[in-house]
Amino acid sequence: MADRYVDVGEERRSLADIVQNIANNLQDIVRAELRLAKTEMMDRARRMGRAAGMLAAGVALLALAGLLLVTMVVGALALAMPVWAAALIVAVVLGAIGGGLAVVGRIRLKETNLRPDQTIDNVKGDVEWLKQQTK
Repeated sequence: MADRYVDVGEERRSLADIVQNIANNLQDIVRAELRLAKTEMMDRARRMGRAAGMLAAGVALLALAGLLLVTMVVGALALAMPVWAAALIVAVVLGAIGGGLAVVGRIRLKETNLRPDQTIDNVKGDVEWLKQQTK
C-alpha cells in the first residue's frame, strides 16, 4: 500500500510522519504535566510542613510553659489556698492555651490540599484538545 501524503502548509508529509509528530508532542505534553504535578505537590508539601512545624512549636511551647508556670504559679497560689486547688487552676489555664494552639495547627493542616488541581485541569484540557484533533 502506498504511503499517503498530506499537504501541510507548503510541504507534503506522510501520515506516518504526522502520527509520529503527534506521538512526540503527546510525550512532551505528558512530561510537562508530570513536571507541573511534581512542582505543585512539592509546594503543597512545603505548606503542610510549615503548618506541622507551627503545631509542633505550639506543643513544645505549651510543655515548656507548663513546666515553668506550674512550678511558679502553683507555689504562689499555694500561699493563699490548698496546693491541689492551685495546681488545678494552673492546669486549666495551660490546657486552654495548648488546646487553642493545637486547634489552630490542625485547622491549617486541614486547609492544605495535596491534590494537583492545576495539573488535573491541564490534563483535561489536553484530552479535550486531543479529541478535537482526532475528529
